[in-house]
Amino acid sequence: MKTAQSNRLLVTGDFVFENDKFPLAVKPLFGKGSPGRHQHEHFHEIVLIVSGSAKHIYGEKSYKLQPQELLVIEPGMYHNYEECEFDYYNLQVDFNKLKLPLFDLPHTAGFQKLFVLSPRSHCTPKGKPMRNILNAGEFAKAIELLKKMHDLQSRRENGYQWAMVSLFQAFMLLICQGDGESADNNKIQPTAIGELVGWMTKHCEKDWTVKKMCQACRISRPTLFREFKKFYGVAPVQFLTNQRLRKACALLKESDMSMESIATACGFESGTYFSSIFKKNMNITPLKYRKNAKSTTGSTPGFNL
Repeated sequence: MKTAQSNRLLVTGDFVFENDKFPLAVKPLFGKGSPGRHQHEHFHEIVLIVSGSAKHIYGEKSYKLQPQELLVIEPGMYHNYEECEFDYYNLQVDFNKLKLPLFDLPHTAGFQKLFVLSPRSHCTPKGKPMRNILNAGEFAKAIELLKKMHDLQSRRENGYQWAMVSLFQAFMLLICQGDGESADNNKIQPTAIGELVGWMTKHCEKDWTVKKMCQACRISRPTLFREFKKFYGVAPVQFLTNQRLRKACALLKESDMSMESIATACGFESGTYFSSIFKKNMNITPLKYRKNAKSTTGSTPGFNL
């Protein structure tokens, strides 16, 4: 763990995970104080409040946590706890390094709410943050799965990693397909925009015109732009560009594909146009980015997911 600024910490993957090749960990944190304002490097943190309460400061919002509440902290987002009198389970996972296929799970309403809409609602200055409370049955099952995962992790017997991944899949299925409640009376539910985001993220190379986006969501153009900006902080066209650039960054670092091939794979109309958009958004040419990535291990810029 290293200091990002004098009062901010960057929690690195090698600090969290005992084995870099197995980026999945569970920690029961009972009676612990505040860790200080920090962000996570590349990995997600899934927190389940067991008992007590604490003030959670996340993005531009702060609120009191309550038992049975489930929250997801994204990589790169600063957060902290204050007034801590609570017990909680902390599950940390680097989805990219774990390489666990999610298949169609991101298209479920629960995944969109937990991993996309809820974190975004903490980044917008207006409106209440979207929160997630497990019902009694879901809470009991979640605790059971987390306890089993931690027990396997503690004993480290042969095959424990495989068993932990199996339990983690069951945990993800539980929290993404459950009937959790909202913490306020608004009962905010993810809309078809969440599904659109999943499709555009997974298939960013396709020809996503604004008309097709509206048809996929079955809403008007003004509504699409208004609701999309509310949850994601950018217009849908810029969001799509960000996804294409994210994929392009990965291909530049991990392959020797030509600019034309990368442009086609990411949905840009030509290599020249791709280079122009890349430089405009990244302040560096694709070739220079590739050269820097080959010489140093860098992180992909944090686009709005």
